[in-house]
Amino acid sequence: MNTSQSQESIVLHIPAKLEYFEVVRATLYSVASKMGFCFEDIEDMKIAVTEACEGALFFSSHESNSYLLQLSFIVDHETLTIIVKDEVSGYYYQRSVPPLSKDPSSLKKFDQVPPELRQLMLSTLMDKVRITNDGGTEVILTKQIHRSGWL
Repeated sequence: MNTSQSQESIVLHIPAKLEYFEVVRATLYSVASKMGFCFEDIEDMKIAVTEACEGALFFSSHESNSYLLQLSFIVDHETLTIIVKDEVSGYYYQRSVPPLSKDPSSLKKFDQVPPELRQLMLSTLMDKVRITNDGGTEVILTKQIHRSGWL
């Protein structure tokens, strides 16, 4: 991604393993709090980024567990863009999903949550979501600082 002079970016490469997600959340918290995001927005972003990473992790476990996730945090004034890129081709697009069970506890299984529902969740947590599939899946999450008129 080409960034302008006013943008700063932090790029992480982590193994596609659950135990490294805390590094991602800690980096996100540090960057977002320094930018001035409120606690609630930071928590929303942590959930969204974790969801994007878990999607890659779940579908990678069916292929190879030896690749890296690339996460980019792009700071541009009052906008934070987080890009989660993996090597799994199209997990948000081409996943065949079994019919949902009537038992709500079955929704804990990631593979039974339809891709549309995951995308809807990301959209409710972030200001903008874009998902591309070009030699892997790239989830682009954008959040702007929302200033209230109170202060």
